[in-house]
Amino acid sequence: MTLRQLGFANGPSDEFSLPSDLVLTTSVDQPNVVTLVLARPSPQTVEEYLRATLPGRGFTIDARADVGQALAFAGHGWTGVFTGTGTTTAIVLRPA
Repeated sequence: MTLRQLGFANGPSDEFSLPSDLVLTTSVDQPNVVTLVLARPSPQTVEEYLRATLPGRGFTIDARADVGQALAFAGHGWTGVFTGTGTTTAIVLRPA
């Protein structure tokens, strides 16, 4: 699902997407920051999804943690970070 489909007005609305079976627990939708906290799917699933889809949607993956779920990416005038721990995933997007 894209940010637009999730009801966000800010961020790379049509370019950034997440698995369609997500459960969004907390969100921030502001011009200077977009934050999503997910309870589902698992952080591992979200990371695998992002690694597979970001490059095809015009993003570059700039860094990836050697251990655990974490990565940094950029594209479409935005930078982003993904972190996952336990059953929770957080994604923060900021204008570049």
